[in-house]
Amino acid sequence: MVMALTHWQNADIHIHTDSRLVLGLFEGCLLALEWDGWMDFPWVQFTADHPPQSLTKLLQHLLYLAWSHQGYLHVSWTKAHTDDTMNNAIDLLAKGAITGPDTLDLTLLVTLLGWVDTAPILNSQPLAHLMACIVWHETPPPLSSHRFTPFLTSWHSYMRQAFVTPLNTGLHTPHVWSINILAGLQELLWKSMVGSLPLRAAWYRTLDHRKMCQYSTNLTLTHI
Repeated sequence: MVMALTHWQNADIHIHTDSRLVLGLFEGCLLALEWDGWMDFPWVQFTADHPPQSLTKLLQHLLYLAWSHQGYLHVSWTKAHTDDTMNNAIDLLAKGAITGPDTLDLTLLVTLLGWVDTAPILNSQPLAHLMACIVWHETPPPLSSHRFTPFLTSWHSYMRQAFVTPLNTGLHTPHVWSINILAGLQELLWKSMVGSLPLRAAWYRTLDHRKMCQYSTNLTLTHI
């Protein structure tokens, strides 16, 4: 279907299919899927040599091809295994394609903007899902904040000068939460990175100075 609509965009096409699924897609299911936000599609693996791919991109592209088709387009159902000459020929081509070296890579399908609505639909979605979408799309990650820039730049420069090696400081910064130190100290170090809470003597007096770090060194303010 995709190949036919791609190669004959301006021609009058009458497609005969023995698949009720394909017929249903063109009789309104594609529009219904768009209305519902293309949700809950399974991932399929077309061949053992290729990773699983979502059907969403394929169906969105199929709707785009139907919308943008410049000729007459009609899809009708025909009964399978009735010794129809054309149906038998198509079955042979399909079986040959399955065992052949050429496969359809869904990532190569280009759907032009404006033809298909790919945005998620918020109808009947649980509150937790809506909040997750808002946080994911609207809240920038902390390390992309300009407040982290001085710390990341300083640490990167130090590593290059002291060890002559580049370091992706943004990748390692979150590991402060797994350091073997007091939980409160982890939080204060994180806040200190962004300059929101400088370490002061009043806080230092609350530390248990007998506690040792993983390198057997006393937790003095200089060591911290």
